[in-house]
Amino acid sequence: MRQLDPAAVPLTWADPVSPALSVIASFIPSTTSDAYVYVEANLPVVSGATNITVSFPIGVLSDHPLTDSNNATTGWFVRNNWHHLVYYAFASDFLANGTHSCITPCLTVSNLAPAGKQRAILIFAGRALGAQDRPSGNQDDYFEDPENYDSDRTYVKPAISKTTNDRVVVVDANLL
Repeated sequence: MRQLDPAAVPLTWADPVSPALSVIASFIPSTTSDAYVYVEANLPVVSGATNITVSFPIGVLSDHPLTDSNNATTGWFVRNNWHHLVYYAFASDFLANGTHSCITPCLTVSNLAPAGKQRAILIFAGRALGAQDRPSGNQDDYFEDPENYDSDRTYVKPAISKTTNDRVVVVDANLL
């Protein structure tokens, strides 16, 4: 989890005489693990063919306080490795730049009513089962149903058994 501090974006212009730049920056996480950083800068007019390179250090994308294991309020989440066991999903219409309305559909969770009305969910991986090996970069080692991590809007709330123990929790739903 990253956050952007627009005031800490020291843009540089690759030219012997770097002008002062006025910067507007924003950070928009996506529904995948990608993120988009939008930067707007006013550059001087230059004559002739000139290549302009604008860069900023990765340090302006700081870790969110939730990932600080020393935080007295939220540090338990990282200290106990919950970030390895929790998958979250939210309806794209509820992103910061979304419409904040998802009539058809929000997220769909099979075996959970009301169908197609979930705005945000958490999926908690249960203990490792069978051949699941942790820690791992393979989502099969955490979640039993591939439908729960294939990046679409459809998920499955499994019946708990000897072969599946994932838990689905609805964070927010559209009940209208």
